[in-house]
Amino acid sequence: MISIANYQFYCSQLVSRMIILLLLTALSLSYALQTPERQLGHLLMGNRTSDVFIDAFFDNICSDCAADWPMFSKVISQDYLKNRLGVAVHIFPLPYHHNSFFAAWAGETIMHTNTSKYTNYMTYIFQHYDDFITGAVGLTEPQVKQKYAIAAETSTGIKAQVILNGYRNIQFDTRARQAWKYACYRDVSGTPTFFVNDVAVPEASGFDMEQWNSFLGKILG
Repeated sequence: MISIANYQFYCSQLVSRMIILLLLTALSLSYALQTPERQLGHLLMGNRTSDVFIDAFFDNICSDCAADWPMFSKVISQDYLKNRLGVAVHIFPLPYHHNSFFAAWAGETIMHTNTSKYTNYMTYIFQHYDDFITGAVGLTEPQVKQKYAIAAETSTGIKAQVILNGYRNIQFDTRARQAWKYACYRDVSGTPTFFVNDVAVPEASGFDMEQWNSFLGKILG
């Protein structure tokens, strides 16, 4: 039989554990995806009222993304999709791709400075992605940022110093982090990943141009 003293002790421990649980829950929620001040993603064409809308998740220094990007770019630029297709690119720096987040951060600065230049930057980084993997071994964080700043200037004409200043901008840092959290929120775990009309299409990461056209053609009728 439990004594009154033991019962009171048990109740106090239970209350303490509940308080701790509530505090941990509140703390976890504070790190959840906050509502952004604008729609996430870099809108390449169309809008979300288009007949078909694709959310494409890429990592700037992912070899699979680098291989997929030229073909995907051709697919979405075809005449029959004009005015019918919307595409947004979301950058999801994979944790095991060291230096990838700095590419995303630089991209946010470019989007803020001159949105029309973002595709040029992304294409250039894909073409030189290994420069930021094996080519960046042993570099310090400031040296990696300098390397991205030079790449951004080369591909967009935006001065390297503008990109370096962007690395000190909390707003751009936050946007890059929101993009990463959003991908997690959508259960993205690898790149490239595609959502078509808000539904995940896992097999699309292996599509060639003919398969993309067949897939989109069926949706568009």
